[in-house]
Amino acid sequence: MCRTRADFELALRQCKAAEEQFKADTKAIKLACKQNPRSFWNSVSRECSKKVYGYANKVGDAVGADNVCKMWESLSQFSSLYNSSD
Repeated sequence: MCRTRADFELALRQCKAAEEQFKADTKAIKLACKQNPRSFWNSVSRECSKKVYGYANKVGDAVGADNVCKMWESLSQFSSLYNSSD
């Protein structure tokens, strides 16, 4: 069981690497064939922005941006550290 799982994970990593290599090769060919580099960089930007995830919205027991801010605000030690005036 452990060996077959390891084999599967290896094959999955290889498939993902091959897919990424194929995408990069396709973009490079398009850049070489086209005279407009702007479309190339737009496609790179779109591809990179798909991988960006939002910020963490849970810290400890606080969930959501408002609750996290209220949690940090309620902790007096951070308030005294970062506020120069009372």
